[in-house]
Amino acid sequence: MSILSKKDFHQRLEGTKATSGWDLLVSYDEEHLNRALAKKWKRTNKGSGVKFNLRSQPVQTIQIDQEFDITLSPPTLKFSTSSKNALLGMVLNGSYTTTVTVSGQKQPPETKTLPMNAYRLEVALPISAVSGDGKVSPGDKVIHFDQTEKHYSLIFHFKNTEAKWHLTKNDTEKHDLDDTMKTALTQIQAWFTSKDDIHWIDVSVAQLSNKANPNSDTDTLLPRSFVLSCQAGYLFVFIATKNPPGREDPQFGHKGSETMAPVPSGFTSSIIIGHKLFTEFMKDELKKSYTGSLKEITEKETSSGIQLSLAMTDSQSWNLNTPIGITTYDVDKVAVDYTKYPITLHVKDDKSLASSVSLTWTAETKVQWYSCHKIDPATYTYGQVAITSDWTSPPKGFAHIAGDELQIGIDVPKTELPSMSFKGEKVDQWWNQYKGVTEVPKFFKEQVQFTLPSNLSCQFKGLNFFSAQNVFVPGVRFIQATEQMVPHDVVLLGTMPEVE
Repeated sequence: MSILSKKDFHQRLEGTKATSGWDLLVSYDEEHLNRALAKKWKRTNKGSGVKFNLRSQPVQTIQIDQEFDITLSPPTLKFSTSSKNALLGMVLNGSYTTTVTVSGQKQPPETKTLPMNAYRLEVALPISAVSGDGKVSPGDKVIHFDQTEKHYSLIFHFKNTEAKWHLTKNDTEKHDLDDTMKTALTQIQAWFTSKDDIHWIDVSVAQLSNKANPNSDTDTLLPRSFVLSCQAGYLFVFIATKNPPGREDPQFGHKGSETMAPVPSGFTSSIIIGHKLFTEFMKDELKKSYTGSLKEITEKETSSGIQLSLAMTDSQSWNLNTPIGITTYDVDKVAVDYTKYPITLHVKDDKSLASSVSLTWTAETKVQWYSCHKIDPATYTYGQVAITSDWTSPPKGFAHIAGDELQIGIDVPKTELPSMSFKGEKVDQWWNQYKGVTEVPKFFKEQVQFTLPSNLSCQFKGLNFFSAQNVFVPGVRFIQATEQMVPHDVVLLGTMPEVE
């Protein structure tokens, strides 16, 4: 699996849906999860006191009893792209006391320590989610919140018939206890599965809730259902908020056949907001901001970012004041219907991969004019002027991260004016007594100036993208987001703060 540079990461996501049809994809870094688990494990002291007995009888007159008192190291997790299971490993240390009985006579007990860090327990087990009422849901199925306020905890569920248990060695040295430890695997497994699934640690690492965030103005990122998945080095949580769930076997999507990490180098976590969800959010916010002046919003195809077409309801017209003198003019009304010339709004990343927004607008109209030069003999001319207006706003910052929110806005100064072009078009040489010419009377340039359709500046509601009530978090805070990009979906990049 490749961890790409930010530039290459962006390129692999351009024009690509990364979330398998889900609204959100939240990615856990395996290394950070292991550090978080280690701290929780040590705090709760759950790994001590694994006690069990073994008895063997090598010959009829000899009986060997062994009492084990084992301590488990903090668990480490490994995720695989080819399996829906997580591999959880713990190193075994501790002591054991051996009592030998020969022909009914007990010998003095002898206590020894296990070879240091020699044995490792590995359990391949499904990732599950446990609801607040204790119900366990398999991680490879879509888990829906009901209508009541509810939360789910992400766990690694030991009491499961699908779990596969193995005892491996960390060294190649031969120990007297090797064969005995293989026998002990069944006892260790029984110790785990005897624990209460909910109140024992069950390696709980996170929580997801459908409780509304009191600090958020929108429920765009409020979870409705989710499914768990993984690839080498990462745990994925695919979340549905506004739209129906996506694929039931989702994976991180990107261009190219080579597997890549869901974060670029320099970052340890990401939240990806699906293109469809974010585009619908933008449309809703634009409709609210442009109430009364927006006719229609449609999405346009683009190779990178998000592009929308905004058809406004504005119109402009001019009755030109023509010169009075020996030459008189008769000019058609100059009018432009803005609904025919939508604004194109394009959100994309610049060369530094910072997200920016630019707007472009082009409008045109054609106007005929007629003149009469009254000096005897009078001469008559006519022509047609093509009037074109072009405007492109310079790219400006589109979004920035402030605390827990992605804040988004569009800033277009009201003083900005489109450029104007006036061109005389070729017409028939004669129309009745009027001679066709290609000149442009100067009063067109003096009096016609298109203006932008409506006030285009607006501020969206902030998107609260993380909190204990919103997305998966280890402890309190899941991601310290520092950057965002918009290759197609909206990608928030950051690091996972250490769990205290």
